[in-house]
Amino acid sequence: ASEPLYVDSTSRPISVNPATGDLIVVDTINIDQLKVAVGKNAGLTGQIGGATAVGQLAGQTDQAKNSVAVGFKAGQTTQGSGSVAIGPSAGNSLQNTNSIAIGNSAGTLGQGRDCIALGNTAASGSQGDGAIALGGSAGNISQGAGSIAIGRNTASSSQPANQIFISAAGTALNGVQPSALYMTPIRGLAHGIGVGVMKYDPVTFEITYSTT
Repeated sequence: ASEPLYVDSTSRPISVNPATGDLIVVDTINIDQLKVAVGKNAGLTGQIGGATAVGQLAGQTDQAKNSVAVGFKAGQTTQGSGSVAIGPSAGNSLQNTNSIAIGNSAGTLGQGRDCIALGNTAASGSQGDGAIALGGSAGNISQGAGSIAIGRNTASSSQPANQIFISAAGTALNGVQPSALYMTPIRGLAHGIGVGVMKYDPVTFEITYSTT
């Protein structure tokens, strides 16, 4: 059986509108028909319909439509429409349209359009449009537009535009050429086809290089 909801108008800052279902706890909870903000100062100013902010200071200022910010300071300032920021300080400032930042401080500052940053501090400082950083500290500082960094600490500093760097080394490695492919490790074997010549094994699917 349903029960009536009583609202004491003198008990602010808590208010409920039975007609619309809006629930507001000032600076902490703001749930209405269009958007959701849960947490101290979450979705505080300029939150647009369709946006969701959960966590202290999440989506605090200018969170655009259909965006999601979950975690302390996630998507805190100017989160673009359709973007996702999950994790403490993920997508913290100037996360652009349709971008994804998942992980502690992933995509923290200036994540461009259509970007992906996945991992602790992945692309944490300036990620160009369409760039992808996967792995802890991958593409960490100034990742160029259209670039891809895969692996922990891969292309961690100033990755040029349209560069692909794939590494399982775990150490900080950086390539200097734009529009280039870097990959490590690649195993060397005595194939006898010329030093440095690449070989693909269709049985094991491994790519190696010849040492002889």
